Amino acid sequence: VLAYPRQLVDQMASLTSYWG
Repeated sequence: VLAYPRQLVDQMASLTSYWG
């Protein structure tokens, strides 16, 4: 994650946490 928006990173993290 170098030039990725905070929203995308947060969404990805949320999805990963949800998926387990």
